[in-house]
Amino acid sequence: MDLRKRPVFRRLQASAPVGLLIVAALLSALAVLWIVNSARVRTDQIAAEREQRVAENGFRQRIKDMQKAVTTETVWDDAVRHLDRSFDRAWAEANMVSFFQETSGYELVTVLDAKGQPILSHLPGPDENRTWTQVRGDVARMVDSIRAREVMIQRPPGARPSKTLISAPVDVTTVVRIDGQPYLLTAALVQPDFGTAEPSKMAPVVVVGDAIDAKFLKNLGDAFLLHDVKLFPPGVAAPAGMSMLPVRNLEGRPLAAIGWTPEAPAGDLVSHLWLPLAALSLLLLIGPIGLVVWEQRRASQLQQRVAERDAAMIELRATMDSMVQLQDHTARQKVLLDELNHRVKNSLASVQSIALQTLKNATDMDEFGETFQSRLIALSQTHELLVNGRWSSVTLSALLRQHLDHYGKRYAIEGEDLLLSPNYTTSLGLAFHELATNALKYGAWSKGDRGMVAIRVEDIGDGEMFELTWTERGGPEVASPERAGFGSRLLRSVGLEMGGGSSTHYGPGGLVYRVGIAVCDGVKPLGLVRAMAKPA
Repeated sequence: MDLRKRPVFRRLQASAPVGLLIVAALLSALAVLWIVNSARVRTDQIAAEREQRVAENGFRQRIKDMQKAVTTETVWDDAVRHLDRSFDRAWAEANMVSFFQETSGYELVTVLDAKGQPILSHLPGPDENRTWTQVRGDVARMVDSIRAREVMIQRPPGARPSKTLISAPVDVTTVVRIDGQPYLLTAALVQPDFGTAEPSKMAPVVVVGDAIDAKFLKNLGDAFLLHDVKLFPPGVAAPAGMSMLPVRNLEGRPLAAIGWTPEAPAGDLVSHLWLPLAALSLLLLIGPIGLVVWEQRRASQLQQRVAERDAAMIELRATMDSMVQLQDHTARQKVLLDELNHRVKNSLASVQSIALQTLKNATDMDEFGETFQSRLIALSQTHELLVNGRWSSVTLSALLRQHLDHYGKRYAIEGEDLLLSPNYTTSLGLAFHELATNALKYGAWSKGDRGMVAIRVEDIGDGEMFELTWTERGGPEVASPERAGFGSRLLRSVGLEMGGGSSTHYGPGGLVYRVGIAVCDGVKPLGLVRAMAKPA
């Protein structure tokens, strides 16, 4: 008897393809779920690693910002000259401690003498002696490190101090705990920046400190887009779902840990799409069965259902595309808002610094109002250029014309043209304003139309270093000012920021100011600028 003709065998033959289709559909659904889950885990892992690097770089940047702020006040000749004359508690209080507390808001400011003993201290907490006992050992190790580096600073044998002997900042940063609260400490050596002061005494050391508190953590999170930033004691294991960054002292011992909740973009996306994915998986399971049943019963309904399924897939893809576009739009909007917040903070910080320094050097409120208004106008002119350039970059020649044309005086620009980043544009814009104001009051532009200012930019380092020279001619004889005001400090700080140093010469021919500009990400050469003189 032929078994192939029996009804049972025919049913088995008919059901075998259906079973194979079900198994294949089940395996496909499992493969899709595995691929989606693997992609989610890997994507979230990459995002967490990126945030870890961002947090480490952000903490290091905070240390660099503290060191830069301390260097501004401790690396200048006038501070070194006072070592032999009047460097005492009152002078240090007025010229260093007040500067750090008013401009940077540091809670801990200490000035140590050559033996490492405090000349004066402003320490957090009700009992300064108890606070000093807690930080004395760490401060002593910082001072030892600085003294070791100080010994290594040597001038050429027999050389006299000169403006070409520019010293580098000598500083060190560590972390301490004061009454259980971690503090970031930076110590810096008081030393000359142009080598024109040669003290006979060992230079003091300035130590400033900032608490790693809720404000510090909020600023870190806002600046680098970290969520739920918290501070943990040392040795605490990272809670589930959080990333940790250990905060170590000079000896490498962790004193605290900064934790935050990492972003999980893939997980968030999957959580929004789990219903469509579940529907897709279920469709992969029941689709073959339904297709076979519908084919056996009604061929016409099969075509209708296939069309409905295709429409559903198109709608699903459209929904997914819309969700991705919405997420991209939200991310771009957040980046723009964060960038706007950053620029507003920088602008407010610049205005605050200008106001404090102008008030410090003004003799009365009328002088303060006039000077402060002119400096604000100069800052606004620079910002106008940056806004016109979409806050990306500004050419050096355009920056000079923006600040000099409205005076109606004679000047000429020659040499190379440079493309400047927003930070360098702001610094050089304020410097050009100070130079132009000085020329109007005391220099080449103070005697009618006889005076002339020549600005020349030359390549002095095979395309890696440029020198800008501001030369005044035809004006009265000028002499070095008796005291260093805001303008003098600004011109020196611009030299440090541009990476090539600066020098100012006062002589019979007029003022000559030179600043070296190193080529970097913020400075790019553009070639020769067309020689021009304004006004005609």
